Amino acid sequence: MNRYINCVAHGLSDGNLLIGEERAALFDCGMAICAKDTIQIVKNALAGRPLDYIIITHAHYDHVGALPFFRKEWPEVRLAASEAGAALLLKETPRKVFREFGGIAAKHLGITFDAGYSDDAFHADVIVKDGDSIPLGGLTVEALETPGHTRDSFSYFIPELELLISNESSGVLMPEGEVIPCYVTSYNDTMSSIKKCRSTHYKFLSLPHRGLVGEKDGKEFFDKAFAANAVCRNFILNMNAKGLSEEDMLELYLDRYGKTLLSNSYQIKDAFVANAKATIECTLRKHMKLHFTKMHGCGNDYIYINSFDRDIDSPESLSVFLSDRHTGVGGDGMVLILRSDIADAKMRMFNYDGSEAGMCGNAIRCVAKYLYDNNMIRKPHMRIETLSGVKDLYLSIKNDLVSSVKVDMGQAKLRPEEVPVNLTGDNVIARPVTIADHAGQDYAVTCVSMGNPHAVVFCENVDTFDMHGIGPLFENHPLFPDRVNAEFVELVGRNHLKMRVWERGRGESQACGTGACASAVAAVLNGYCDTGADIKVQLPGGNLIIHYTDETVFMTGGCVKVFDGTVDV
Repeated sequence: MNRYINCVAHGLSDGNLLIGEERAALFDCGMAICAKDTIQIVKNALAGRPLDYIIITHAHYDHVGALPFFRKEWPEVRLAASEAGAALLLKETPRKVFREFGGIAAKHLGITFDAGYSDDAFHADVIVKDGDSIPLGGLTVEALETPGHTRDSFSYFIPELELLISNESSGVLMPEGEVIPCYVTSYNDTMSSIKKCRSTHYKFLSLPHRGLVGEKDGKEFFDKAFAANAVCRNFILNMNAKGLSEEDMLELYLDRYGKTLLSNSYQIKDAFVANAKATIECTLRKHMKLHFTKMHGCGNDYIYINSFDRDIDSPESLSVFLSDRHTGVGGDGMVLILRSDIADAKMRMFNYDGSEAGMCGNAIRCVAKYLYDNNMIRKPHMRIETLSGVKDLYLSIKNDLVSSVKVDMGQAKLRPEEVPVNLTGDNVIARPVTIADHAGQDYAVTCVSMGNPHAVVFCENVDTFDMHGIGPLFENHPLFPDRVNAEFVELVGRNHLKMRVWERGRGESQACGTGACASAVAAVLNGYCDTGADIKVQLPGGNLIIHYTDETVFMTGGCVKVFDGTVDV
């Protein structure tokens, strides 16, 4: 970690310095009143090298207030911010707040500083979007959009150091170990952002106003943050249910959360009160009643929403909120059913963690059943648009309801760049790869794309396979630039497979339609099954029949409605 330096000044001001071979970047430059000390820390660390970037996690006074002083010290420094953050920096009101809160903080702490800076310093030079990378030479900064504390909040992951630099959307960790919730603009976005950060598989974690934390705190933080935010939301809802006034709710909120935070000195009461009011307001914001249908294919369950005549804002965070099996409806994800200009309908499918997938074979069968059973499209042959293209579906009808669906899944893609997988050759069939040194063995991997990337491994006994130990290592291995779904397959008989799956963004699930197709294709390519035969794939949630030819792959399976419901969002 010798290229990472924590630059928190006086426990007041954020700062994380990364020094690459070619460039150096500072994450947040902190409060104006701490500028002199923070600049000196950075200058000492750089030892004459220039500061190339200041990358902000969000545009609040205690994270960006010192910018004018840094620009004076390093005139060539470039400020990187999200599009929303860049827009905020140009507005008069935020600039006024930076100056006002900076003055209040100085008076509160008895610190004098030069407030005669120019507001023109508050502008962004580089716009950062989710998934962007900033190369520093030997180090890569990967941007993660993680809203909730603010709409412009971003976190950053440095894979070479296995370091995650988080922001306040997850909350603030107190020295005593308590996590103080900091969601201000959206509870749902906050919970989505926590899961997104947790999924980076970081080894080292830097937290706002704390810097680098110990290994134990780092491992536990996001679980604690998830629980703390849920408790905070319920606390506010319970106060509202008792009929308390806004003033009484604010007083109780300050009593519960303000004492701990304000006693640590780095937060001024004016800022905390402003954030507390926004937290209560966004929690109590009028909810929209959303109708949904819970359905499953072979136990692969999703929440289906009719979006023919309704737009859904922030479907990523909504999927996280609804999919949670403890605090939401519960499911492997959420599916929107929309109108299409090129097919009978369109589906968008979001995983448990909010990431969007190109295709789901089990979900698309349920989409066809939803459309037919609800008299929206009464065709035994439907065409459904997906991110992986238009798919043809053939419906089996019993008692005027759809019982099963055969889906033309399209041609299997085998070229490494189409999967994608970072290996050479025309295809990857039974290729030995090392996934983790501690696993003590190579895995013979066959890679297939069925609209989603898949890595298939044949093993002797899937029931005893260490799915939860090995699955995440496959999902996040550098071999797979878009992550991967990993299937572990046992040969039961000729044209009979037994499969378990670890899905990217979801973990182990009861079934995966594209995974069953990929497993059948891999079995044929390895000589275990026959081309043109009906291959039975046995999954924890049920069975699928896969028919593979060089031209296409057909998948046939059931689809079941579980229940209808309404939820406030």
